[in-house]
Amino acid sequence: MTVILRDAMVFLSKDVAPLIGSVSYDKPLTANTPLTIETNNHAFTKQAKMLVCKLTSNAFGFIVNGHTYLITDNRAFDYLNKSTRRMLGRELKPCFTDENSAKHELIQIKEK
Repeated sequence: MTVILRDAMVFLSKDVAPLIGSVSYDKPLTANTPLTIETNNHAFTKQAKMLVCKLTSNAFGFIVNGHTYLITDNRAFDYLNKSTRRMLGRELKPCFTDENSAKHELIQIKEK
């Protein structure tokens, strides 16, 4: 099964600015799972250091070393929303309509 995150920030290394675009990957997600990144009519497959996305209107998601994390704490969400808005000049768009569908699509969710 393929998971698609329509608006995500992808960090390929700490020395390069993040890529912004649509990301897809096949489940199960592992540390070696390649991500297909589509941005500005270019598509390529890479392993990422970290991915950040707004999963729902009140939750952020991270993928780090093949593990997914869900951030639902209000203060942390507000901080992440402001930080991504500063970096991008806009807010990330939610990838899912509700938290249950986000949890269903992503595996190994660890709430922080």
